Amino acid sequence: MNTRDEFLDKAAKTRRGITSQLNQKHIKYNWHEADASVLEGIFARGDRKLSAVIQSAYQKGCMFDAWGEFFHYDLWLESFASCQIDMDFYVSRIRGEQEIFPWEHLSCGVSKAFLYREWKRAKEGQVTPNCRVSCSGCCSKNYSRFGTVCPGSSVG
Repeated sequence: MNTRDEFLDKAAKTRRGITSQLNQKHIKYNWHEADASVLEGIFARGDRKLSAVIQSAYQKGCMFDAWGEFFHYDLWLESFASCQIDMDFYVSRIRGEQEIFPWEHLSCGVSKAFLYREWKRAKEGQVTPNCRVSCSGCCSKNYSRFGTVCPGSSVG
């Protein structure tokens, strides 16, 4: 999926397909609206420029947006438009391996190179084995909590 609209379309079709196949009353299926997921993706990849969008949406009445009955995607779209910020820049754009990310100054314990490799593996549908089974080369700085040194610490 290359565009936001393609994602929204596929998410809606998938949800309809799943719900149409659930005919047993003891199965409860909860879902998250795709347009809310688009916003979550934008803010997960976003930078300081998005603060203007957040303020604009708040001033338009967006609050408690995690609750479906209070979520107004149309107001978020208006806020992005009024702030002249392209949603697809954050959501649909392919990022290069050398791109500097807004959160790069924060450490999650694994290297950026590892995360990029994991992203490529995910795009190919490959599953990374558990570290206790086979080293994935994450170079985790937090591995010592498990009583040992990350065996892939020379991989990066």
